Amino acid sequence: VKGKPVKLLQLAWPNYFYFGKEGRLVSGKEAEGDKELTKMFDVFEMTEGLDADLIPEENLLQYMARMGTPSRVLDMADAIMANDYGAEMSQIGLKETVHEQNEWKYGEDYLVLDGCTMSEVVAEMAKGLNVKMSWKVKEVRYGSGGGKVRVIRDNGEELTADAVVVAVPLPILRDKDIAFDP
Repeated sequence: VKGKPVKLLQLAWPNYFYFGKEGRLVSGKEAEGDKELTKMFDVFEMTEGLDADLIPEENLLQYMARMGTPSRVLDMADAIMANDYGAEMSQIGLKETVHEQNEWKYGEDYLVLDGCTMSEVVAEMAKGLNVKMSWKVKEVRYGSGGGKVRVIRDNGEELTADAVVVAVPLPILRDKDIAFDP
């Protein structure tokens, strides 16, 4: 971000947990003794090494509940997955999670910006671009009109661009909620 001193910090994960319903902020060290939190992590870690072709069609929330994850920590799991996957567990497919777990090779530490927010980084990168967020898209047509991309919203409104970036949770793509042509 121009004009701001920004550092990238690498922190051990997790450093804190917030139990919203209990109004408690707990350090990662303190949380190590929480049996329900440990169960949640154990259930999630069991997805590693599974064969995605042999597991049922369900979302991550259904899997976590089926495997006995205590309800007290399901909200915590949802917040963690939203941070990692960009969606609520009910919108994250178990098969996609298994694939990600089997392919992930980057460790458990996480990176934090010190001196600015991700919103500021995105705003800086988006300068001069026509960025549309929270646009419910029905269809994306590529190649119409000289290599342009046409984006059609659910309300019929259209946008033509040289390129588009579609960033949606995997279940949106899986369920074909957006039509792509071709």
